[in-house]
Amino acid sequence: MGRIILLVLAIAVTIYAIFDWIARSRTWTPGRVNRWVWLAIIVLIPVIGPLSWMITGWVTTAEQAMYGEAPQEESRPSRPDDDPDAISDLADRIARRQKRSRPRPGDTRPSDPHTDEGDSNGEDPQPPPSTPSV
Repeated sequence: MGRIILLVLAIAVTIYAIFDWIARSRTWTPGRVNRWVWLAIIVLIPVIGPLSWMITGWVTTAEQAMYGEAPQEESRPSRPDDDPDAISDLADRIARRQKRSRPRPGDTRPSDPHTDEGDSNGEDPQPPPSTPSV
């Protein structure tokens, strides 16, 4: 029973290391060893290979964080208002929606009954004339 648990644990650590190897940036390799050599180490040396990948990776990441040499990943805006493409797309959608909602010349549809502003041609109402103060 104990051997089965150790075997399952070794397989799980190897699978984790392989998926971690796949997920890492192609330019990031721990210990300045070629990426493909690391894959061979992970697969061909049971338990020690995957553990060395993980430990060396943790150390490399900690050193990079400590010395400010973190790998530069492609920066993505975290919010839509930080993304210029999203803002221009939103502006385009607003313009299309406003263009669709404008009444066409000769259109005799009544104005929206839910609003008191504007008349049937979509113009703003004129303000009432002001009375001179005495």
